[in-house]
Amino acid sequence: MRSLSVREAAGGFDLLLGEQVVLRHRPQAPAFFLGRGRHDIQMFRGNFDIADRLDERLALRVADVSEACIELRAIVGQPALLTLTLGDNQLLLACSNPAVNRFWIRTFAEAGERLWGCGEQMSYFNLAGRRFPLWTSEPGVGRDKSTLLTFEADRTSRSGGDYSKTNYPQPTYLSSRHYALHIETTAYGCFDFRDPEFHELEVWQVPSRIEFFAADRFARLVTQLSHRFGRPPRLPDWIFSGAILGLKDGGQSFSRMDAMIAAGAVVTGLWCEDWCGVRTTSFGRRLFWDWKISETRYPALRQKIAELARRGIRFLAYVNPYLAVDGSLYQEALAHGHLALQLDNDEPYQVDFGEFDSGIVDFTSPAAAAWFEERVIGQEMLDLGVG
Repeated sequence: MRSLSVREAAGGFDLLLGEQVVLRHRPQAPAFFLGRGRHDIQMFRGNFDIADRLDERLALRVADVSEACIELRAIVGQPALLTLTLGDNQLLLACSNPAVNRFWIRTFAEAGERLWGCGEQMSYFNLAGRRFPLWTSEPGVGRDKSTLLTFEADRTSRSGGDYSKTNYPQPTYLSSRHYALHIETTAYGCFDFRDPEFHELEVWQVPSRIEFFAADRFARLVTQLSHRFGRPPRLPDWIFSGAILGLKDGGQSFSRMDAMIAAGAVVTGLWCEDWCGVRTTSFGRRLFWDWKISETRYPALRQKIAELARRGIRFLAYVNPYLAVDGSLYQEALAHGHLALQLDNDEPYQVDFGEFDSGIVDFTSPAAAAWFEERVIGQEMLDLGVG
C-alpha cells in the first residue's frame, strides 16, 4: 500500500499517496476551510428539507509544515485554527475553536477522473460532475425533479425524490486514480464533484480523521475497503436459481405464487412486505410497524412458511427501526429505554408519518441494537422461519 506523506511546495504543500498528489494546498488556492452555520432541517414523513444559514467561511491560507504535523491559519501570526497530524495513511484533525461547526476540504481533481461510492447511490454509478448530499432519508417518489410524477409527489405530499436521495449514504469515494478517501464522521455532509480542478467535501463538524486507501489494481483497493468497512457474505446459491416474488396480498400471495409456478415459473423465494399487517389511511394502505405476525392478514403463517421450506422456497419479510406507538413493541422498547429521545427533554421522539406516529429504536445504543436484533429480528422473524 502506498504511504501518505507531505511535500512542501510554493508556500504551501502537497499531500501524496506514494508519488500521487491527492491534495494541493496553496495560499492563493487553499484546500482547507472552517466556518460556522445554523442548520434548518424539516422532516415530513421520512423526507427531509435541509437548508443552511452560513454565518462564516474562513480560508486557511497559511500552512506551517513539519515532518508529521501541519498547522493551518487564516493569516500569518494568528494561532493555528486547524492542526493536521499524519497517521497511518490518515490525517488526524484537531480544531482549536469549539464554535466551528462547518468544515470543507478540497482534494485534487484530474481531467477525465471517474468517481464512485458515497454509499448506495441509486441514480448514477459515476459520480463525477455532480453534487451528493449525504443524509439518510426516504428515497421518495421518482429520481428526477423535472418529471411530472416527482412534481406531483412534492406538491401533494412533499415526498418527491431526487437523484441523490438514499437510505444508505457513506462519506467515502473511490477514484479512477486508484485511491479512495473516507471521512470519519456521523454529521451531515456533502461531496461535490462538479469542479474540474478539485473535489469539495463538506461536513457539518470538524471530523476526527480522514482516511486514505491506495492500490495499483481496483480489486486490491476494494479489498482494502472491505477490510475497513466489512465484507458481506457470499450470496447463497438459491438466490440465483429461481425468482423471488414480491407480493403483498395477504393470504392470497400464496395462491398467486402457486399460479405462477403452475405456469412454469421457477420460484425460490416469496417476499411479503405486509406480513406484519396493514393500516388504511386517507392517502393509501400502509404497513403496521409492530413487526409481529398479522394473524388476520396471514392466518397460519408459521405453518405455511414450513410448507414452503419443504418445497425449497424461502419466505422473506421486511423490518425497519420504526415502532408504531399503538403497537406492543413500542411499549416494550419504551420500558427498556431503547427509543431515541427528543433533543430538549427525555421524552421519546415520535415521527408523524401521516395519521399515525412512530418511535425510533436508538441504534446508537448497543443495548437497544441488541434488543432489536434478538427481540424483533430473532424472535419475531427468524424464529418464525423467515429467511
